Amino acid sequence: MNLIYKAISELVEKGEAGALCSIIDSSGSTPRHEGSKMLVYEDGKFIGTVGGGEIENRVYEEAKKAIIEGKSRLLKYSMVDPKKGDPGICGGTVEVYVEP
Repeated sequence: MNLIYKAISELVEKGEAGALCSIIDSSGSTPRHEGSKMLVYEDGKFIGTVGGGEIENRVYEEAKKAIIEGKSRLLKYSMVDPKKGDPGICGGTVEVYVEP
């Protein structure tokens, strides 16, 4: 069984909170592609990856908010120009679904 799915199962069994972050769409050059996942625990630790660096930091912060609010979110990032606030310079785009 995939490590992330096993961890989700354990969270459910223990009645603990977490947020599953999944890349649902990517185009162009991105650090990770569709299907990549990261599970963020309520205590702040996480397993898996959605790309590392600044994009992962932004997704991680949104996941913590999603856990607190109990609300899913769809995140879209362009990775073209950090001077304009983009989380990287790979040149592609990525969409991440965060589900608490």
